[in-house]
Amino acid sequence: MVMTALPLVGLLLYLFLGSPDTKVYLVSLLYGVLFVISLVLLLRFYARTRDHIVASEEGLTYHPHAGDPLSISWSQVADLRPHTLRNRYDVVDHQGQRLLTISYDLEKIDDLAEIICKKLQDATPDKHLTYHAKRSGGIIVLWLIPLVLFPIPFIGLTPRTLVLLLLLLILVIWVLFFEIRRIKIDSQGLTIEYLLRRDRLGFHEVQEVKLQDEGYTIKIERKGQKSLKISWRRDGDVSRLHKTIDENWQAFIQERQTNA
Repeated sequence: MVMTALPLVGLLLYLFLGSPDTKVYLVSLLYGVLFVISLVLLLRFYARTRDHIVASEEGLTYHPHAGDPLSISWSQVADLRPHTLRNRYDVVDHQGQRLLTISYDLEKIDDLAEIICKKLQDATPDKHLTYHAKRSGGIIVLWLIPLVLFPIPFIGLTPRTLVLLLLLLILVIWVLFFEIRRIKIDSQGLTIEYLLRRDRLGFHEVQEVKLQDEGYTIKIERKGQKSLKISWRRDGDVSRLHKTIDENWQAFIQERQTNA
């Protein structure tokens, strides 16, 4: 679990930035806080792996390892949001409130996620399907910002802190403008959303959709333009995303040929 590595990150920053005057303070604060947070999250993570969830025509029924079952109707479900560092999905309602937490490590989690996504697709007017990227970069950067900035008032600007600040700036730019957060697919094309920008790719621009890099990258050849590559962390997610894009693209072509 990624969160358990945070104490190590704190220790490395301590060794990199620490000075004789600040070592005790940094260790007690950074390392101690990160260790406690990681330990709590780790215990919660292992507890949830014993839960199970049943999907039916009416909705979802959550059976925790201890306690009473919880039933949620499909009409209540508005989105399925991944949290990579927390190793879970959040099922949220139309007000953005979390209804249910689903661990990535539950049995047949990929099948369950696909069922929920299909139900959400059927509920949308334009039948679009949203794929959320299980990317942890944004959250990692959020953790790194206070870890890097906190010691600076105590040790001042040094060549090492300037290097870290430059690297942090590059990471922030990457997260804001280049890390894919979600992909929305409809009958006319797909919308790739980042934190501060979005790109639209119409199916009329697409020439070919194929898998590369042993199934971890989707390559979309565009007519007269540079090809678009979408890389995903998990091969199961990539194959489902590739299948959905390819099927919608083929359906678009067939419809155009029929109407021609």
